[in-house]
Amino acid sequence: MPKKEVVGTAAVLQAVERKQFTQPTGKFNSGNIGIKSTLNPVKKKVGAGQEENLKQENETYTPDQFNRAWKEFALGVKREKKDSLFTTLMSCEKTIDSNHLITILIHNSIQQTELDDCKGDLVRLLRVNLKNTNINLTYKLTEKKSVKVMDSKATFDKLAEENSSLNKFRKLFNLDIEF
Repeated sequence: MPKKEVVGTAAVLQAVERKQFTQPTGKFNSGNIGIKSTLNPVKKKVGAGQEENLKQENETYTPDQFNRAWKEFALGVKREKKDSLFTTLMSCEKTIDSNHLITILIHNSIQQTELDDCKGDLVRLLRVNLKNTNINLTYKLTEKKSVKVMDSKATFDKLAEENSSLNKFRKLFNLDIEF
């Protein structure tokens, strides 16, 4: 935009260039190799062209190949410092049916929300690595057996139900149960 300045009696037309600033991204790309980029490599997303190639793949895979792909994803999760999800992925029981449906048995709602967050990435990685687009993932919430805490009276009563001679010994020796 031209701006007029008056210098003495002569008017000088002077063009002022304004610099355009952009919003900072917070990331500095120096092109150098660093510790963070080496330890935590950037994951490449599957593009639209690669998705079309996946639609045509239905190769069979062995349980060993499946376990290797599963562990690869779990180790990636551990690198992202999501230890709870890593533990869930490594310790859960997995079953695969004939329709390539993977069923995971989980124990609580926290594991459920963590799996919901990573389900798409996990299925995508399994489909790419195993070259089978029929792979799908579901999970079942199972109840853990509750531990019942009993005091000494309740413990004795339960044992006495199983073995009636305990009551006879208690009466014979005039024993008292501590509470």
